[in-house]
Amino acid sequence: MTNYIEKPWGYEQVLSSRYVDIDDEDPVIVKNLVLFESHGTSLQYHVKRSEIWKVLSGKCRIQVGDSINTAFPGTVWEIPRLVKHRITAITDTVIEETSDKYDEKDITRLEDPYGR
Repeated sequence: MTNYIEKPWGYEQVLSSRYVDIDDEDPVIVKNLVLFESHGTSLQYHVKRSEIWKVLSGKCRIQVGDSINTAFPGTVWEIPRLVKHRITAITDTVIEETSDKYDEKDITRLEDPYGR
């Protein structure tokens, strides 16, 4: 697994990856999402994985379901499975994301400013 992954909105940096039990095929991943000012992720959801986001620095808007909130360092957001979500950076933003049942293919994009 690559530690640094470029994205159109910035990059991801994988901090750790582990399997919860020996039979689990999908790891738990901890990574930093670094979003550049005025960029954002797609509006998306996941079938298998849930996520926890902790804002480490910057200011952003976080959408979870139909709720959109301004997020600051120290705020924590839970993203359940099957719930649409996205991040839009107001300033350069760093978010620590912890995902269970992680599978990069488990992304359904509803809207994507980058045409993916």
